Amino acid sequence: MSVFSSYSRHYRFIDYALFSLLLVGTTVLPLFYLPFTRDVLNVPKLLVLNGFVLAAFLLWFVRALISKEVVFRKTILDIALILCIVASGLATVLSISPRFSVSGSTEEFVLHLTALLPVFAWVWVCIQEVRATDRWRCMLTALISSGAIATLLFLVRDTHLWQTIAQYMQLSAVPFNTVSSLNSVFGVFLVSIIIVSVGLLLPREQRWSWQVAPTVAVIFCLWALASIGFSLVWWLLALGLSGLLIFAFLFLPQVRMSVFSILFVCMIMAWLFALLGSPQFIKKNLPVEVTMGFQPSWSIVKDTLLAGPKTFLVGSGPGTFFYDFSQYRTTSFNTNPLVWRTRFHQPFNTAFAVLAEQGLLGSLGVVLVFLLVVGSGVTIWSSLQKEKIEDVMRSIVDRIGGHKPFLIEVCALFIAWAILTAGLFLTFVDVVGWWLWWWFVALVMIGFSFFSSQIVEKKTIHLRLSSQYSLAMSLGVVLYVVCLIILLAFGIRVYAGEVAFTKASRALQPETTQEFLNDALRYRPAYAPYHLAQAQLYLQQASQESQKENAVASVVAGFLARAVNEAKIATDLSPKDGETWETLATMYINARAFAPEATKWAIDALERAQVIEPTNPLVTLRLGDMYLADGSSDKAEALYKKSIELKQDYVLAYQQLSSLYESQQKMDEAIGVYTALIQTGVADAESAYELGRLLYNRNQPSDTDQAIQLWNQVVATASNHSNALYSLGLAYERKGDKNKAIQYYQRVRELNPDNQDIKEKIQKLLQ
Repeated sequence: MSVFSSYSRHYRFIDYALFSLLLVGTTVLPLFYLPFTRDVLNVPKLLVLNGFVLAAFLLWFVRALISKEVVFRKTILDIALILCIVASGLATVLSISPRFSVSGSTEEFVLHLTALLPVFAWVWVCIQEVRATDRWRCMLTALISSGAIATLLFLVRDTHLWQTIAQYMQLSAVPFNTVSSLNSVFGVFLVSIIIVSVGLLLPREQRWSWQVAPTVAVIFCLWALASIGFSLVWWLLALGLSGLLIFAFLFLPQVRMSVFSILFVCMIMAWLFALLGSPQFIKKNLPVEVTMGFQPSWSIVKDTLLAGPKTFLVGSGPGTFFYDFSQYRTTSFNTNPLVWRTRFHQPFNTAFAVLAEQGLLGSLGVVLVFLLVVGSGVTIWSSLQKEKIEDVMRSIVDRIGGHKPFLIEVCALFIAWAILTAGLFLTFVDVVGWWLWWWFVALVMIGFSFFSSQIVEKKTIHLRLSSQYSLAMSLGVVLYVVCLIILLAFGIRVYAGEVAFTKASRALQPETTQEFLNDALRYRPAYAPYHLAQAQLYLQQASQESQKENAVASVVAGFLARAVNEAKIATDLSPKDGETWETLATMYINARAFAPEATKWAIDALERAQVIEPTNPLVTLRLGDMYLADGSSDKAEALYKKSIELKQDYVLAYQQLSSLYESQQKMDEAIGVYTALIQTGVADAESAYELGRLLYNRNQPSDTDQAIQLWNQVVATASNHSNALYSLGLAYERKGDKNKAIQYYQRVRELNPDNQDIKEKIQKLLQ
C-alpha cells in the first residue's frame, strides 16, 4: 500500500510539473529576450521553446514509466499534425540547402525545421495535459498575463525610469517590444489578447478571480494599439470585436451587460480608428518597417512552385526563401531605390513562406488543420442549437469535472485564432506569432472538446510489468536523456557562437573583433556567415596594412590569402548563396596585385553568383568590370548593357558603358549612353557634367553650345562644382569669349587658391 501511495504521489507530482511547464512556457515565451545577440528576440525564444518542449516530453516519458501505462488523447488533428511533420521533414531532406533548412539563420527568423517541429510538439503536449476547464482557463490567463506585461514594457520603454534601468543593467539592445521585431506583428498579437480577454470577462457567472488579468490586459493593450497607430491592427480589432459582439448577443442571458456595453463601445472606437487613424498625440515614434511587397513576393513564390515537380510538391526547403528570392526576383524589384540591393530572407507574409518553402504538401497540412478547426466549430455550433445549452453545461461538468465552461469563452478564442490566421496572410510573423497560432489551435480544439466527446478520445496502453519490459522502458528514458543533453549542448554552442559574433560586430578594435570571431567560429565552424565576416576582417586588415608608410607586401599578401581562404570555406558551406560567391570575388579582386590570375578567379566566382542571382544588376556590373580588366571588352559591353536592362536607372552601369565606349574612341555611342541616362530622370550633376565633357571633346557643330548648356545646369544645382566651372572657362575660351572664360577661371581659383595652373591660365588670358 505504501509503494502504491508513493507511486501515486510521484505520478501527481510529475503531472502537475508537466502542466506547470506549459503554464510557465506560455507566460515566458512572449516576454523572454536576451540583449546579447543580433536578433535579441527570436534566437533566445527559439532556444527556450525547444527547451520547454524537450523537458515536457521527458516528464511525459517518466510519468508513463512510473504509472506503467501510456495515456494519450487522440484528436482529429493527429493526421493533420503528422502530415505537417512529414512535409517539413521531407522538404528539409530535399531542400536546396538542408543545413540551412535545419538550423536557419541567427540574424533573421525564418521557418526552418527547428522552428517548425517544436510548435507541432507543443500542440500535442497541450492537448494531452489541458484536460479540464480550470486548466484551460489557467492557460488562457497565463497568455493574457504575459501579454499584459509585454504591453506594459512597451508602454514604459520611452520613460526616463526604463531608460535608467536599461543603462544601469547595460542593456545595449533593448527591443521596442518583447514579442516581435515588427511592431505591426506586435499589434496583431495585442488584438488577439484583447479578444481573448473580453471573452473571459463576458460570462455573467464568471468567478472574479478569472477577471483581474483580462481587465488589466484590455486596458493596456488598447492603449498600446493607439500608441502603435497602424490602421491594419485597428481593422483586425474592429472585425474581431464585431464577431465577438454577435456571439455575445446570441448568448445575451448569460452575458454580463456592463461588459457587453463596454465591448460595444470598444468596437465603435476600433472602427473609428480604423477609418480615421489613432490620435497623433498618442502615437509613439516607431522605426520604419521594411518588408517585401505582396506582388514581388507572390511572383517569387509562383516561380518557385512552377520550377519543377519537386518544388511544387515539397517546396525549396524550410527557411530557404532567401535562395528563392535570389533566383526568381523580378527586374521590377530593381526599380525601388531603397531596397534593390537588399537580399530578403522573408516574403510578404507567412502564408507565402509556407507555400514556397514546403510546397503543396506542407501547405495542405496547414490548410487541413485550419479546416478541421473550423469544421469542428461548425459541427458543435449546429449540435448545440438542438439542445438546451444549460443541459449541455451540466453534462460537461459531470463528464470532465471542474467549473463549467462558457461557450462565449471558446467563441472568443476561436475569433482570436481567426484574426491571427488573417495576420498570417498580412504579415510575416516570427517565433511568438507562429507559436501562438498553433497554441490557439490546441486551446480551441480543447475548448471544443468540452462540448463534444468526439473531438478528443482517450487511449490507454498498459505496459507489461515484467522486469525486461521495465528495463527496456528505463533504457528508453536514458536514451532520451542522452539525446536531450546532446541537443542542449548544440543549442548552447549555437547561442554562444552568436553571442561571440555579436560582440565581434560591436567591437571597435580589429584585434578585439578577431578574438571574438575566432570564438564564434570555434563554436560554429560550419556556419558560412561567420566565415564571410572573417574574410571581410582580413580584407580590412590588408587594406590598413597597405596604407602604412612602411607597408610590408608579404604581410598584405598574407591577410589577403586568409581572406580568400575564409571566403572559399563559406562558398563550400553555402554554395547556393550568391552573397558568398560575391564576397569571394571581392577577395580575389583585392588580391590581383599579388596574383595576376586572381582576375580569372574573380570572374569564375562572379559567374557563379550571376547564375544564382540572374536579375541582380550589381553582380552583372561587377562581372563586366572583371571581363574588362581581363581584356574582354566585348563581354564587358554586353554585361554593362545587361545591367542597364535589369535596372534602367542604374547610373553606375551607364557610366561604365560610356567609359568603355570612350576608351574605344566611340564618342557617338558614349554620348548616346549618357543621353539615355539623362532621359531616365535619375541622372545627377556628375552625369550631366560627363555628358557635357564628351560633347566638348567630340567638338562637332553645336557640341560646345550643348556642353555649355549642360555645365550651366550643373553649376545651377552645384555652384561650387570646380570641374564644371573650369570646363565652362574652356568652352568660352574656345568660342573666343575671353572675358567670360576669365570669370569662370577666377571662380575656380577662389575654390582652389593653391592651384598654380589656374593662376597661370588667368594671367595668360589677361595679357
